[in-house]
Amino acid sequence: LQRRGLTVALDVDEVLVCYFEGFRQFLEREGTGPLDMETVFQEAHDPHSPWRQEFSVNGGLDNLDAVPGAPEALARLRSAGVRLEVVTSRPPIMRDSTEAMLGRLFPPGTFEALHFVCGGEKGHTCNA
Repeated sequence: LQRRGLTVALDVDEVLVCYFEGFRQFLEREGTGPLDMETVFQEAHDPHSPWRQEFSVNGGLDNLDAVPGAPEALARLRSAGVRLEVVTSRPPIMRDSTEAMLGRLFPPGTFEALHFVCGGEKGHTCNA
C-alpha cells in the first residue's frame, strides 16, 4: 500500500487573511455603514449585506492582510511535505478576487487546490 501524505484544509477568513479587520477598516475609510463591532461582525458575514457587497466588488478584498505568521507557518508545513488546500464558502462573486488575493499574499505553489463550496459543504469537501 502506498501511504497518502498529510493534507491540511484551510479556511480563508481569519485563518489565512484578516477579513473582519479589513472589512471594518473599509467601512471606516468609506465613512458608511455601522462601526460598532457587533454590527460590523454581522454585516461582514451576511451574504445579503449591502456593505459586504460594496466591499467585495470595490476593492476591499484587495487590501486584506495575511494573518500574522500565516505565510511562514504554511511554508514550514509545505517544506515538511504537507499538502495544503483551501476550502471556503465565500460566494461566487468573490471567487476571482479571493484567488487574486491569495496569489498576492502567498507564494506560488503554496496551495495545491482551492475549493469554493456552498455553505454547509466544507466538512464534506474536507473528508472527500
